[in-house]
Amino acid sequence: MDAAEMTMLIVNAIFLVGFGWPLARYISRNLPNSRSAGAWLFALSGIYLAECVAFSASMATNILSVCLAIVWGFVLGSKVRVLPLRQATRLSLRLSLYTCLPAMSFLSVLFLLPLGGWSLLDAADGRRFGIPGFVPWPVCSLLGFFLTVSLSAVVLKTGVTTGIVAMLLHRSRRA
Repeated sequence: MDAAEMTMLIVNAIFLVGFGWPLARYISRNLPNSRSAGAWLFALSGIYLAECVAFSASMATNILSVCLAIVWGFVLGSKVRVLPLRQATRLSLRLSLYTCLPAMSFLSVLFLLPLGGWSLLDAADGRRFGIPGFVPWPVCSLLGFFLTVSLSAVVLKTGVTTGIVAMLLHRSRRA
């Protein structure tokens, strides 16, 4: 295991527990007839693991991660129907941001690259890293690529998950 893989593993373990435990406590307190915080942490760990696999399998394109955002939107939308709209939206936003953490952990590798002699702004180093030559600058640089992948995950996943939850909530309130 190289330094980048080890760094991402450590960062993801910290994110899983460091953000998962407060979210688990929040869910257990705010969702009626809910399980304990420990049970929610276990469930959130499964969600986090699925997100890590999806991010890795889609090779930093966020395709599978966004597909999972659709799944989480429908699952969460069915769970939070009993909550007031504002509270349900707040819960879905927190969960959607939690599911973005594996993509955000990708930024940890960015800090290691200069130590290995990589230039963060040079397009040639971006191509050497594996970024296709047709990608325009600044996205073809390492800094641009890492920021684009990570931030697009946050914007897309948060928008999709909370959008689906909001749609389901509005639909259930009309019926």
